[in-house]
Amino acid sequence: MVSSLYLNNCVLDIIVGFLLFTGRAWAATTTEGLLVYSLDSNLVFDPFDLDMDITPSNVKSTLARGEYSTALMLSFRLNEQNLIQEVLENIPVSDGRCSLVL
Repeated sequence: MVSSLYLNNCVLDIIVGFLLFTGRAWAATTTEGLLVYSLDSNLVFDPFDLDMDITPSNVKSTLARGEYSTALMLSFRLNEQNLIQEVLENIPVSDGRCSLVL
């Protein structure tokens, strides 16, 4: 029989793989998942249809291959303003397969 004292003294290891600090927020990837904390109540992280393959470098390589619609959708999923702007600025006006109405 295991004593309750032994069970109360167990130590859990949590490994932090990446840590990022911004002005009023920070985020960490850990063995427990993604942690996002902010002092601002209006910060919204909505990982809609997000997976490990959606990265800024993959968005840029998709854009370089001329897959403009895919690159735009991937940049929207990451919700990084600079990346979205880069994709939008690199879509040729003559490309009718991707249209944006503001």
